[in-house]
Amino acid sequence: MEENKQIKISLSTFFLIFATIVIIIMGFFIYRFNSEKSIATQEVANLNNQVSSLESEVNNLQETIDHISNTTNINGEISNSKINNNTGNEESKFSNDEIKKCLQEYLELVGSKEGAPSVLLQKLNLLSTSDIIYTDDNTTNDGYIKTNIQYSKYKEVMMNYMTEEWFNTRFTNGFKNQNGLLYYFNGGASVMEFEVESIAVKGDYSDFSYIANVYNIHLDGSKDLENIEFHVTNYNGKCVITYCD
Repeated sequence: MEENKQIKISLSTFFLIFATIVIIIMGFFIYRFNSEKSIATQEVANLNNQVSSLESEVNNLQETIDHISNTTNINGEISNSKINNNTGNEESKFSNDEIKKCLQEYLELVGSKEGAPSVLLQKLNLLSTSDIIYTDDNTTNDGYIKTNIQYSKYKEVMMNYMTEEWFNTRFTNGFKNQNGLLYYFNGGASVMEFEVESIAVKGDYSDFSYIANVYNIHLDGSKDLENIEFHVTNYNGKCVITYCD
């Protein structure tokens, strides 16, 4: 009996110890699981914070980009507005042949005007020889001849070759605007002839400032080669003169 009792006590002690060990092991794993879960939760929280921070930086960058884009658009509109006010269109590049032709046609107008204002009007197909009649009714006291041409028409045709600003600088002398009609001065000299030999960009910094080699052709057929500076721009899709020395 005592032996059986001792065996029972030993088994009870064994199971108690075994149960204790199992509980300790389970407790360890539960603790480790909770610890790892806590670490994982913290890591997720950190990642979420980093994502939020990145999203905030992206938003700030996007706002900066939008601001720069809006500023650029505004400045571009202002710049284009200024160009439109001056030239009627934004500037664009032209070929050398287009620019050379533009200068040649302009110089032909200059040469015609040197001959007489009436010669210039004939060059522009605004006046014919049969229209040139001098009477007391159409001649002013200061020597100007009245035409039936609208002054605005004369100006409009000249805009095919130059800007309005340059027109006002070089091609209003010898002409008058009276009651909307064009009057031209009755006088002049010899017609001048020019031949554009070549053109080159002035320096390496501009697509609109040029130096040209131009022949000044005299009445006897002799030629003098001159260098002139001229500037061009785009007016309603046409290459026109803005300056010519």
